[in-house]
Amino acid sequence: MKKIYAFVFFCCFSLSLFSNAADRQGKLFLAAGPTLQINTDGLETAPSPISFSLGLGYSFSLNKDLAISPELGFWSLYYLYLNDRASPAAVEKRDVQALHFLLDIPLLYKISTENNVFSFGLGIALLSRVAFATAVLPENEEYKVGKINDFFWSDFRYLYPEATITWDWVLENGSSFGLSFKAYYPVANFITELSSPLQNSLFSLKVRCFFPPQSKQNNKDLNYLNKKKAAKVFPFQQPFISVSRLRNLVIVRIAFA
Repeated sequence: MKKIYAFVFFCCFSLSLFSNAADRQGKLFLAAGPTLQINTDGLETAPSPISFSLGLGYSFSLNKDLAISPELGFWSLYYLYLNDRASPAAVEKRDVQALHFLLDIPLLYKISTENNVFSFGLGIALLSRVAFATAVLPENEEYKVGKINDFFWSDFRYLYPEATITWDWVLENGSSFGLSFKAYYPVANFITELSSPLQNSLFSLKVRCFFPPQSKQNNKDLNYLNKKKAAKVFPFQQPFISVSRLRNLVIVRIAFA
């Protein structure tokens, strides 16, 4: 076993020595893919629904190997209020629709080669859910909306430790395409009695895309081109223009107006 551990460590260390993909990879990224929520509350509820989620994130490099990569994800899901609990519901049995905003902040360890970046990490996530009544909810049952919102924010049901694995293929310009797999476990499961220890756990698999970084030189060139275009369109804004030339320009503009 010691030899196996030593071999794995040597491989990881060797990859990090010859890495350069992580150095040129962009920071801002978009992510999209399915999110699975485990549900075992019974036949009246929806069986472990899968929702399509969108995410926007940014990677902050701490050093060559470590990074903090916060991401804000969004999706929507139906719920019903049953047995003093809010549970995922099928569309025909829904009481409310809930918007989900998941902010996760993982600390990642990166291993990169010439074109690949692999990341492994742990972190914490905050799940904010906002429920509102659907059109099919009777007036005498509108109290369920408040009950469900209170349920979302009780017993630390908004707090999720997470584990993350990602892979990205980095192009020469710094843009990249890859996959991310994340698993979230609710803190509330340590406090409350549930039908399953995995109840309300989240699993997501997303395709993600990093935008290419803009270097300082590119920004300088862009600013220069913008100034040059502005000078052609508005020549009277040039700093060393004479009064007589400005007067002639005004006369010409009035004549052709």
